[in-house]
Amino acid sequence: MMQGKYTAWGLYRDPDDPRLIVPKPIPAMGWTINVGHRFGPLVLLATGVGAVAAVGMTMLYG
Repeated sequence: MMQGKYTAWGLYRDPDDPRLIVPKPIPAMGWTINVGHRFGPLVLLATGVGAVAAVGMTMLYG
């Protein structure tokens, strides 16, 4: 399928694809971030920071 566009960590990377958010190879599995896009790494980092912040806030105030 599109295995050549995925990194060893399962991240989609295609600098020639203009989409920031792309469907996964199996559409029922949802969507993923194109880390080859100009803003892809920033969106990935923001998502990770948000997840860590949510867990931290739950642990502190939950």
